[in-house]
Amino acid sequence: MKITRTRSPFTYGGETLLLDATGCYHDGPMAVRVIGEDGEPWAVLSVNLPESKTLPKNHFFLKNWSENRGIALAAEKAGLIEAANPFIYEPVHTGFVSAPVYTLTTKEVSAA
Repeated sequence: MKITRTRSPFTYGGETLLLDATGCYHDGPMAVRVIGEDGEPWAVLSVNLPESKTLPKNHFFLKNWSENRGIALAAEKAGLIEAANPFIYEPVHTGFVSAPVYTLTTKEVSAA
């Protein structure tokens, strides 16, 4: 299974950005990156935790703290990502933060 880039861009800080979930971490879970229109990397929205391998397709732990806070919110407002049901997928505590489970929306991402 290969995930494609989002079809719809979103804006943050005056820049037009895209989500890219074409890659994965070394141990298999999906990696979600934010890239500029020119392909330059901006941020990584996903965080790889031991529990990442247990998540279903198109699900990931969201890094929504520190420098990612605004970018994650912009992607969510654009309808590209959404919170997974918290009664099924509890956030994982890592250090002083919690990583919630998010999913790529089906309107924007398709399997290739």
